[in-house]
Amino acid sequence: HTSYSTASDHLEPEQPACGMSDKVVRSQSTGAVNSEKRYESAAFWDRWYAQNQTDASVEWTGHINDEVLKKFLEVIDALPKPEGEGKLRICELGCGSSNLAPLLRDHGADVVGVDFSEEVIKANRERIPDIQWECWDALQLTDKFEEAEFDCIIGKTLIDCFMARSDASGSIRKLFEQCRRVLKPHGAVMLLDKASAENIIGRGTAESVRVSPHKCMTFRVLQAAQKSPDEVEDSEPKQKQWEIEVLPDLSKHFVIRQAAAGSGTLVVWSTDEVANSA
Repeated sequence: HTSYSTASDHLEPEQPACGMSDKVVRSQSTGAVNSEKRYESAAFWDRWYAQNQTDASVEWTGHINDEVLKKFLEVIDALPKPEGEGKLRICELGCGSSNLAPLLRDHGADVVGVDFSEEVIKANRERIPDIQWECWDALQLTDKFEEAEFDCIIGKTLIDCFMARSDASGSIRKLFEQCRRVLKPHGAVMLLDKASAENIIGRGTAESVRVSPHKCMTFRVLQAAQKSPDEVEDSEPKQKQWEIEVLPDLSKHFVIRQAAAGSGTLVVWSTDEVANSA
């Protein structure tokens, strides 16, 4: 089995300096805050790409500048090289119409771009026919790809989209389970997002990278490591479940809501002196 190792040099993303926070992703076209389930739908992305697709790449919010590309390539170049004339096999997950896949191809990798929007995959196949493009759900990778098929998996603003889901916590954990199974034992997962999602991911190494003069994002690397079945079980993140019991007579004196989709945080307000004394 393969599990992600928690690096000893884990860094807390420098959120205050760059103004980053685990906020709901905003729409590029409207600037309005999306509903929790908006990014869960392939139909939403099909409509978006149909309205915004051009012959050029669209980087959404994660722009590929020299600093960002350098971070990706440093991890890729450190991976064990295939024997003979083989190439590293890299999956860009949630590729959209980014220009990252061609840059990785030009670096000498065998790249597969995966997105569940049929509209964008069709456009990518026409725009860049020498790269393999697959229309597939990131939560069902094992139904499409072989076990231990990839040396590296890259998700650019993928976690941002997952954080906007109503089931963010569970979906992100399922995403990592799927990545782990199609990743080689020596492989790595790289993520570039506005949201650190530290409270859900809680492993790997994370740092702040500047994608534009006034914008930073979280760059996270998770390395795969061989472990025994017992160690794998012990290393899996434990999701705690808490129950809040409010006496019937006090139920009207408290307001309880989830702080953010999938965040595992509840905010409780007391509405009057009755609740405060309780």
